[in-house]
Amino acid sequence: MAKRILNTGNPYKVIPKSVFESGIASYLPKAYQNFYYQMEQEPTPVHYIPKAGKYVQDEKTGVVKPVQNVPIPLKFPREFDKCLLGGEGIIKGFYKSKPQVRRFPHFWIPKLSRTAVYSEILNQHMEVLATDRVVQLIHHYKGFDEYIMQTKAIDLRTKLALSIKRQMIKAIHAGIPGWADEPEEQREILAKYKKYGDQYTPEEADWFGYNLYDATQRMEKILEAEREAKIVPLKHEFRRKLIEDLKAVGMQNVERVVRTEQGKIVDFSGE
Repeated sequence: MAKRILNTGNPYKVIPKSVFESGIASYLPKAYQNFYYQMEQEPTPVHYIPKAGKYVQDEKTGVVKPVQNVPIPLKFPREFDKCLLGGEGIIKGFYKSKPQVRRFPHFWIPKLSRTAVYSEILNQHMEVLATDRVVQLIHHYKGFDEYIMQTKAIDLRTKLALSIKRQMIKAIHAGIPGWADEPEEQREILAKYKKYGDQYTPEEADWFGYNLYDATQRMEKILEAEREAKIVPLKHEFRRKLIEDLKAVGMQNVERVVRTEQGKIVDFSGE
């Protein structure tokens, strides 16, 4: 990431430069920037149990040491974007079968199973690859929708989970269109989940869940469409100048037709 030197009292202090200060990312709306910074928060510990307090005393030696809750580095290959992980990831480390045996590199990979989930907000069944922890969390929150809506974006992490949450938020804003055929059920479900939709503005919901690459690609398409809409064909400009010149010499009703010297009629009212 690019860096810059700011006037902070220390002339040698270097502060990381925001990705939204240059390039196509500078055009991204504030709504997306809010989501982007959510993904930089600390995820909920899954592969280790954090210790409480600031200091701990060793039971054998009595030495007091500071508590250090260091997160375990996790790896997330692109294939995981099509799964529901529940905060799990691949752990790279070393394994020793016996104390006397030399350690060797090892990867601990989450176990994925194909399972079916049901979204009450979308009124849709989905077949997904998920870890056992996701199934446990769904039971803990008493429903797939509650699990998705109450879980932080950094803990959902994958494209699949974030896109499902985006669809749910937009469905709540639209009044739960998946239940349009059953108005009574529609009103009950909307009242049940409306509190989650109120946490996001329509623009935040529209930009929720995109990674930086996908967001910049989408913004490029939006800017390109705006540029094309602003482009006026030169024939319109030439027509306008010609009519102004003809009016200047006293000709009337030139907005409709202009008769050339050869007797041909040119229609200037349309394209």
